[in-house]
Amino acid sequence: MTDNTIEFTGKSLRSAEDLERLIKDAKWQVDYYTKDVEKAQDNLYIRQLALECLENELNIINDVSQL
Repeated sequence: MTDNTIEFTGKSLRSAEDLERLIKDAKWQVDYYTKDVEKAQDNLYIRQLALECLENELNIINDVSQL
């Protein structure tokens, strides 16, 4: 049977330099993907507005054709 316990020793297998590099890289990735998400949200909003305009246009055409 495998022992799956974790023991905290207060020591790291990585050097401080490695951790600093990993942290810097992780922060860059978070910033990059945050901007990506913001851009996607903007694009989604624009497409929702376009969809509403098209639906309104169709409703107008249908209403006018019933006159």
